[in-house]
Amino acid sequence: MPSYDYETLFEHILGAVAARGTIGQRMHTVIDECERQLPHADWERMRRIDFDGDLPVLNGWLADAWLGGAVRPGDQGLWFGLFSTGGEDGTVIYDMFVASGPSYDDRSDAWRSEIVHDDLSYLDSVVLAELCSLAHASKYGLGHDAEYPLTLAYGAIAACTALAQEPLPLELTALRGAAAGFDSGDALFIGVFDNLRFIQQVRAM
Repeated sequence: MPSYDYETLFEHILGAVAARGTIGQRMHTVIDECERQLPHADWERMRRIDFDGDLPVLNGWLADAWLGGAVRPGDQGLWFGLFSTGGEDGTVIYDMFVASGPSYDDRSDAWRSEIVHDDLSYLDSVVLAELCSLAHASKYGLGHDAEYPLTLAYGAIAACTALAQEPLPLELTALRGAAAGFDSGDALFIGVFDNLRFIQQVRAM
């Protein structure tokens, strides 16, 4: 199978994360570009994923993270990390977590290394589990060609959706910015905070 034009694909991912619309609508624009570059019958199966399936958790995720100690007063950076874990059948699936770090720098990703991984708030994403299951359903499937772009796009869109749901607790006024992406890989700056108000500003990290 030919390779992506990753520069063009990444621009489409950035555009989808920054766009308005439902999670599903934004994810479908990424799938459309993936299919344009790498035609495959399984893209239609990807379109049938309920990309809004995590909304009940996303709507209260940050409040739960604050109450559980994953997001702490005085911290400046908010990180939504994508990480791989093993499924019951030995396949790789992805999930994501949110946590805060003591500093934030919009010109570097070094601040992510300061996050304490003992205290994380996990999404337990049904969407990412289904996405990875479909991507690796057969040896002739899309595999990493679906897993990478759709997981990155979904993680950033889900993070923006969680941040748009409700005001943050007053104790978190020190927050300056947020980013989302693979814990060891590509990531996006997704926005900044102004007196607890999240302002979406999407760009490559």
